[in-house]
Amino acid sequence: MAEGSSKHKLISALEDALVNEFRVIRLLLDFSKEELEALTKRDTESLASIVEKKEQILDELALLENERTQLMEKVSQRLGLKKSPPTLAEIFPYLEKTTVERLKHLQEGIVALGSEIRSINHSNLTLAKTALDLADSTQAYLLSLYQPELETYQAPGLGPKRHVAVRSFDQRV
Repeated sequence: MAEGSSKHKLISALEDALVNEFRVIRLLLDFSKEELEALTKRDTESLASIVEKKEQILDELALLENERTQLMEKVSQRLGLKKSPPTLAEIFPYLEKTTVERLKHLQEGIVALGSEIRSINHSNLTLAKTALDLADSTQAYLLSLYQPELETYQAPGLGPKRHVAVRSFDQRV
């Protein structure tokens, strides 16, 4: 009986770990959506805050994944499986039908959230790259306005050559 109780505790701990992962991934999705909104609005203050929060969430998710992996290794040992850690699908034959259904539901939810996050992050990346390209182009254009032509460089005190077109502002300042 103690053997079955120990297995049940491991499976219960595994289910709890998956629930926690699902919740954290859901938070990551929410922050990815906020990031998309901040990028769209070009709100750099919010964007910096959101990115920091996402990094914290990713750190937490890494810890949860590590915990889940350790639990899967224990389940593998408990069930006498050769592969360690096994996939969820590999332990399903050893579990009760109701437990399998709950774990499958969690697994499907995590996969669906992951897919949605990837899609939103792709959009975020595209928006960020576009904004950076625009900023680079704008910077290059503005710098070109304020950089004198090489032909206009003269010894100090001499004005620009008369045959060179002079911009509408005095560059000798």
